[in-house]
Amino acid sequence: MTAEAVREGKIICDKNKYKQIVAFPGGLQKEFLDFAERESNDFGPIFQSRDGCPMYRIYVSAVIRNLYEEAKVLREKGNPRCLRKLYLSTKAGVESNTSLLVEQAMERMMEQE
Repeated sequence: MTAEAVREGKIICDKNKYKQIVAFPGGLQKEFLDFAERESNDFGPIFQSRDGCPMYRIYVSAVIRNLYEEAKVLREKGNPRCLRKLYLSTKAGVESNTSLLVEQAMERMMEQE
């Protein structure tokens, strides 16, 4: 994740013929930008190792495993794959709730007319 992508407000993941756009909510975008400013990472990767290299998946997985206990997450769920699944299921739930609310609002409008 780069500072440029955070400023833009979205990341486009294009892997294995599967394109996914991940948008940052405003609050999270602000936190990432504040973190990048504190760490003097105006360009390039936001999360870097001590020597300035981008953090790799293996390192991120290790950090997540160290945090799972403090976050009260089951040991087998403390990995990036499970976090991604949680994100996707939460996003799907929000989208389905939103579409249901839109349908209900349309029905109310039709009844009022």
